[in-house]
Amino acid sequence: MEILVIGAIAAGFLVLQRHLGKKAWEELAAELGLEFSMTFGGEKSLHGSLRGFGVSIHGGSQNKNNTQKPMIVVRGVDPGFTLAREGAISRLVGRDISTGDPEFDSQLKILGDEVRARAVLGDEARRLAFFVISTKGGELQNSRLTVNFKGLPDVRSTLESMLQLAERLRWPQPNEIPVLLAERALNDDSFGVRLEAFRQLTTSFPRSDRTLFTAEQLLRAHSADLRLEASLVLLRTSSKHSERAAETLVELVKRRHVAAASRRAGLAALASSRHRETTIPLMADILRGADQDPSIRSAALEGLFQAKAHDELLKVRPVGAEECERLAQMLRRVGVAAEPQLLELLHHPEDSVRLATIKSLEHVGGRTALAPLHEVSESGTFFDGKVARAARGALETIQRRIGGPQGGEISIAAVSPLDGALSPTKASKGGEVSFAEDARSRTPESD
Repeated sequence: MEILVIGAIAAGFLVLQRHLGKKAWEELAAELGLEFSMTFGGEKSLHGSLRGFGVSIHGGSQNKNNTQKPMIVVRGVDPGFTLAREGAISRLVGRDISTGDPEFDSQLKILGDEVRARAVLGDEARRLAFFVISTKGGELQNSRLTVNFKGLPDVRSTLESMLQLAERLRWPQPNEIPVLLAERALNDDSFGVRLEAFRQLTTSFPRSDRTLFTAEQLLRAHSADLRLEASLVLLRTSSKHSERAAETLVELVKRRHVAAASRRAGLAALASSRHRETTIPLMADILRGADQDPSIRSAALEGLFQAKAHDELLKVRPVGAEECERLAQMLRRVGVAAEPQLLELLHHPEDSVRLATIKSLEHVGGRTALAPLHEVSESGTFFDGKVARAARGALETIQRRIGGPQGGEISIAAVSPLDGALSPTKASKGGEVSFAEDARSRTPESD
């Protein structure tokens, strides 16, 4: 009898609990404007449409054959990319898109269309995505935004955040994308997002009016990197603002606290621009010792070479073997005027510098270079013969170019002397001396 009473009480409690649970779900359905349904096994769910998205809320099941968890699903969310929690396995799958927001990018994995991702993931969208995906453990996959929930009181706020996120991730129209990217570049709270968005804007829409307008506005940005990127764009594409862009780059290059990579990029852009009167003095000043960063000096040297500033290259006093070697290579393009500077470099202790110098002298050297090259050609040993051989080759080339010795002159190169000429090196008639004006020459041996 007692067992029957206890069983009846338990059954009544289950019926009451089911009734109360059904009532709470029905009230939630009425509040949200969704349709309520319940299976014979007591599984409850809501279905319908909210703000243009399909919505379903499943109460889950604890049957031994079905352990589905309570879940909120918002359908029709298709921004062109997926969102999920970042994890050890997910890091190995696909190329993760970076928005430029370090905290966001470290927590969420983004796969898909990077142009759309950077366009729509603004401040509010990232905040909502972080809450829905990272905090709540949700996922955006196959146009479905899903989140598991613990109880009905949690549904309202979570669903609202999901719908707000879905609205911000709607598939943008093609003409909306540059507008959204420009908005990110100009107004986002994260500097990194602004930079990534602007780079995407300039890559995807390089010559659009929107891009040029955004670049013009960013010339006044607090971030040196943003000003640099904007200047590079305007220098390449806009004659109207190129002078101002060049002035901005000069200012950035002069600031030693700006990252070296940014300063090098600025120097490279200035070298290829038409603003010689602004940029060449800057590069010359760097090489006169105003800046000791080797990478910046190298960029300035390359800038002078690219700008064909030959007069300034002739004034350079190089620092370090690499800079000396590169200058020696560049001076070949300058021509005969570079011979004195090359002769100075010819006695550098590093073989690499001397070899580069000899190669350049071989192209531009004249009679003045013969004696110094002869000295180098005679100084080689078994271990450093490469430099000596290169010097001998240069001697022969120069001697051929200038036409060989005339009567009474010395031939330092290995060529046949003319009548009245002396060749102290190997030649077909090397060592001949002419004592008479007739066609035959008398040699020391014939005496």
